[in-house]
Amino acid sequence: MPYITPTRPIPEMGSNAPSINHELLLEIYLKTAKMMKDYRVDPLKNIAGCVRFGGCSAINEAYKAI
Repeated sequence: MPYITPTRPIPEMGSNAPSINHELLLEIYLKTAKMMKDYRVDPLKNIAGCVRFGGCSAINEAYKAI
């Protein structure tokens, strides 16, 4: 199950932490969601774990939007 999560900066890195490109992240989510639909992989049917909870990823929302 593809499960995309944004990177989180490590506090010890300070200002050297990479920033998140939100437009790119959205594009990745939407492309992944489309592929999931094309291959009939439905994250909304998952009954356990991270995919079910969905707190760390927006893949469920992207899947619903496609």
